[in-house]
Amino acid sequence: MKVFFGVLIVLVVLTLAEGGKKGKLDPGARKAARKAARAARKCNKMNKKFEGCLEKGYNSICDESVDNNEEEEVVVNHCPTDFPNVYYNGQHCCASNMEKVYAPQGAQCDGSVIQRDSLCCAGDQHTPCPGGNCESNPAPTPDIPQCPASHPNVYYNGQHCCASNMEKVYAPQGAQCDGSVIQRDSLCCAGDQHTPCPGGNCASYQPSRSKRESEPEEAPLSKKELKKCARVERNLMKKCDYEC
Repeated sequence: MKVFFGVLIVLVVLTLAEGGKKGKLDPGARKAARKAARAARKCNKMNKKFEGCLEKGYNSICDESVDNNEEEEVVVNHCPTDFPNVYYNGQHCCASNMEKVYAPQGAQCDGSVIQRDSLCCAGDQHTPCPGGNCESNPAPTPDIPQCPASHPNVYYNGQHCCASNMEKVYAPQGAQCDGSVIQRDSLCCAGDQHTPCPGGNCASYQPSRSKRESEPEEAPLSKKELKKCARVERNLMKKCDYEC
């Protein structure tokens, strides 16, 4: 667009100069040429303002028209706030963040921190997922003891924490010590680099904030600035043959 406005100004100036040399440009034509030159300068100025708006994060009408053609965002069903923790593979929601102990279900009902594939809810305080298949409610829940950062990976059903994210190989324990990625019910830690869970029953260590989340975001445009940018874009489309 910059090139278009620059060329337009040059052509108008050349027309004025050529007409002055030949002496054939009548007053009306000269006035029209000057008017066109002023209009071209205004359009060039508006274009620079509009580019500044885009650099600050303004979404043009063209971008909005593209977004409207995109697929709608999938709505995620969440557990209710009084039963915030999903379990039973998304079908039920638990008021507690812990499983109850029910030996026949093994590691999925051993009183550890509740997870999506858990089959029991402490105190049986549960409710069906209102949407049929839920995610845990993102509202804050009571803090769960975590493994230390030096040994971030929980195993042994929450009782121990491993420095590695891999199991060691120990054939008598079968699939729970076969050298694969360590999980909560794993029984071995690669290199035996482990430590007891400081809280007795842990979750894997999670940083409080990712680097990207902690980085300051650019301040959004104010309502006044948004209106100003929208006005500049409308004028470009109306007066300067600007198109998406």
